[in-house]
This record gives sequence, C-alpha cells and structure tokens, in this order.
Amino acid sequence: MKRIIIFGSAGFIGTNLCKKLLSCGNYELHLIDLKSCDFKHNNCFFYNFDITLKKNKKLLHNIIKDDSIIIDLVSKFGEDKKTNYTNINLLFLSSIVEVSNNFNNIRYYYFSSSSVYGYEYKNEISEYSTHNFNCDYGKSKSICEKYLQDNYSFNKNFLVIIRPSPVIDINDLRGNFGLFAKFQKININLKIGKSLNKKSLCLLNNLNDFLLFIIKKNIYENNIYNYADKIENKDFSLNEIYSFFNKDFKFKIYIPLIFFKIVCLVCDKFNINLFNNIKYKKYISYTMLDIKRTIETGFKPKQNIKTELLKLSK
Repeated sequence: MKRIIIFGSAGFIGTNLCKKLLSCGNYELHLIDLKSCDFKHNNCFFYNFDITLKKNKKLLHNIIKDDSIIIDLVSKFGEDKKTNYTNINLLFLSSIVEVSNNFNNIRYYYFSSSSVYGYEYKNEISEYSTHNFNCDYGKSKSICEKYLQDNYSFNKNFLVIIRPSPVIDINDLRGNFGLFAKFQKININLKIGKSLNKKSLCLLNNLNDFLLFIIKKNIYENNIYNYADKIENKDFSLNEIYSFFNKDFKFKIYIPLIFFKIVCLVCDKFNINLFNNIKYKKYISYTMLDIKRTIETGFKPKQNIKTELLKLSK
C-alpha cells in the first residue's frame, strides 16, 4: 500500500483530495495539519502538530519513509497585516524539505498558485512566464517555489509544482469567486466596468483528479504545470459568467465600478473586514493560463466547467 503524506489536509483542497484518495483504496494516508479532519478511515492516520518545532521534526522523520509521496497544500494566509505569512509558509516548507531530503525516491507535489504571475498579463501565461506577483499570496508562493528549486534533493527525489487558477466548488463556495456567486444568487450584481477581461478558473474535483492522474502515471518530466478548466481552450470574461446566472429577476441591485473601487480601497486601508476584505483587482485582473503542457499529459477532466457554473443559477 502506497504511503502518502499530506500537509494541509484539513483545508478546502485537502479534504476533497483525501476522500478521493480513500475511494481508490490503494493508499495509506498520513494527514498532518494544525486543524482536525472531520472524517475517519482505517487507512488514515492523523497528526496535529507544528512541524516547524524542533521536537516535532523527529516525529516527522518517523512518518516519512523511502518511496513516499508528499503532497504539500500548506498555505497560511490571513488578514492580519502585522503577520509575515511569507516567512511562516517558508518555515513550514523548509521543515518538510529538511526532513524529506534524508530519504530516497520521494515524490513531492507542491501546490503553488497562478497568483505568482500577477494580475497584469493580457495574454495567456505559460509555465515559463516571469513571476510578476503584486499580492502577498503570490509573493509567498513564488518565494517558496524558489526555495524548492534551490534546496530540494533532485539527485534522488522528484518534484512537481502545480499552479492552479482560482479554485471553485459549487458545493462549497469559498473565496472570491464563491462570494461573487453568492451575491448573484441574492440578486446583487457586481457590475464592474465592461467586464470583458478573461480569467481562468478551475473546478476542485478536476484539479484533484489531475493530481491523482499524474501520480498514477508517474509523470514528473516537466516539473511545473499550470492548471485551469476551459471550454474549447477558452477562458471566461465576467460578462460571460454573468450569463450563467441570468434569471428573470424582478429586482436587481447594481454596484458600479467606481463605487466598488472606493469601498474596497477604504476597507483595505482601515483593515475593515467587509466583503471578506476583497481587493477589486482580483475581479478585474487578467489571469489567463496556458495549459498546453497539462493537456499533453493526456489528462481529460470529468466535469465541464460551464455545466457546473450553470448549476449555480438554479
């Protein structure tokens, strides 16, 4: 039975991934998180400890074995501007790498983000595109990627970095897109400019299916993959997404661009937790991903993103 160690297993992506892996029945999961997971299984072993503490690195050394698969979903981030989340994430990552480098034939899968590319690209972004982050989250992921490239033991182990576009799940609406969808369902239409800019999105189930696919196929020749779900290789503009929510509403509230900008900037300035403290650039930015490398692996997503978005309008 293959041993898989998942860091950040209790999060949005991790909980879905664990259930998929358990349904396969061929894996022994060792789940490490500061939070508790809400399910039990005979093939699951749970650990709640801080891996950055020296005393706990010995515990981690007992969990990781030769030939293990490591899936790193750790992404500490929040609204507290006094906290240096980049240093925290780097400390977690360095602790994992320090221990895993002592073992052989480790396959390490690191979840980065399309946010490393920034918001200013107007053409599709390939894995070779320059990092141009303009948010703390993108900066954190970019620095962690560089640390991996500089410190991971490539001579005896394998590394794959996945950079997904914003992740959505219609059954678990979180994050910026989830909030956008909830606003639509209660007749609040965020009418932002012309809304013609294109943006890549991906479905949670498809993202985790892609990870399982490259694990089973032992694919790691190209060690960085963009991931996004598209229809005929096209992205969506906000206007197109609006159409998925098109109903014969008797009453709608429109929030024009200038008002939305002012509200969000004021909230960010004074650290007010309105709209989950969303910066407007996250809605009007360009994040179109080139996914040719992902397609070349032979992976075919099971869920159609347009079909899933249409379900939100019902």
